[in-house]
Amino acid sequence: MKAKASVFFLFAAFSCIGVDYVDDPLDEVNGNKIKFVEPASQTLALRVGESFQVDALYCDPYGLEREVLLNWVSRHPEIATVQDGLVRALAKGTATIEASYMQTIAGVRVTVVDSNEQVAAVTLVIPSSTNLAPGQMLSLTAIVKNISGEILPDKNLEWFSENPSLATITSAGLLTAISTGTVEVHAKSEGVKSNSLVFTITNITKRTGSFQSAGGYFSNGTVEVEQLNGKLRITLSADFTASIAAGTYLYLANSTNGADVKINGLELGQYTPTGTKIFETTSASLLQYKYVVVLCKPFGVTFGFAQLTP
Repeated sequence: MKAKASVFFLFAAFSCIGVDYVDDPLDEVNGNKIKFVEPASQTLALRVGESFQVDALYCDPYGLEREVLLNWVSRHPEIATVQDGLVRALAKGTATIEASYMQTIAGVRVTVVDSNEQVAAVTLVIPSSTNLAPGQMLSLTAIVKNISGEILPDKNLEWFSENPSLATITSAGLLTAISTGTVEVHAKSEGVKSNSLVFTITNITKRTGSFQSAGGYFSNGTVEVEQLNGKLRITLSADFTASIAAGTYLYLANSTNGADVKINGLELGQYTPTGTKIFETTSASLLQYKYVVVLCKPFGVTFGFAQLTP
């Protein structure tokens, strides 16, 4: 019988890609995949004695779902067993349940607990940017919960960098970028592993972009963003122009939607044709935002934006 009330899920699983009408299969990029329908994650928590039906689908190289007979295996049968996708929790601990077809394998990590005081899930809070420069530091946060979804604030955490030559992390979760490359970071509490965050470390010191108009309004020119003396400097080109309203502001943002920019973007300052074209902030890093946005602040309307490259 499927245990609904006490099952705790985390981390949305990948889903199959849509149909792509091209001549060649997508193996080189995506390959065959197995996606999990239930749980809608790759992490599952159960109490001892509970069971849960894990459902999975096989996708071919074109992203099409195919009916195949999946092979199910528990890598830790003393903790949890599986038969035709039905997982049974036997003892406290962590088990990996795998579904496979030919050479394609996907897994669900199962945490089994026998009390509410035990850790059932660890979740890393996704930072505003996972792009860092060598020498840059970032404090990471993890949330620890029990099987009922309640936060356990006093649990100890261990932090791990998959490649300390690229980035190190302290016992308090302070990540320091060392050299360029891509590195995964995760945490554990009582042996329960969190989701992984992937950080890209580059030695870019300057980014640029060209403005384009939006929403029937006007913006034109270029922008240069660079890290100088601990500050982020945003410089508009001498020929920059934009529509002017009763409150035209410049923002750094990861969206060009006016309402989202106003709520989640970083306000740099008001723009006027005769005013400054240089803005500085200590509240952002060079790789944190994708766009420089010209926004009519009172109404949350985007007048134009520049996508920063690289």
